[in-house]
Amino acid sequence: MTSSGLIDNHAVHFAVYRYKEGTVIADVERALEDVCKLGDQVPGIRVVSWGTNSSPHACGYTHAMTIVGTDMDAVREYRELARNHPTSQLLSDAEETGVGADYDYPGVAGA
Repeated sequence: MTSSGLIDNHAVHFAVYRYKEGTVIADVERALEDVCKLGDQVPGIRVVSWGTNSSPHACGYTHAMTIVGTDMDAVREYRELARNHPTSQLLSDAEETGVGADYDYPGVAGA
């Protein structure tokens, strides 16, 4: 939130993942942590985070990841960097399925 009471515009990528049976979750979580650290290398990335999915409506999706940038170009640049990082191969190989969403969030009064 800015001092004027407006929430800054930003772009978001959000994803949930379900991993294959037999996957060592500790390995996945270390890889997610490593991939999140790449956000520091991309101008315009505000935060990259992951966590376990605690929603009662998780439908088997055990982990979630969020990327927040100043705009969608920054989010896409981060995703390309992460996709080409060696750790990402472990995540791809372990993933049974995933669902992602991108959206731009305009500034709004209040909050």
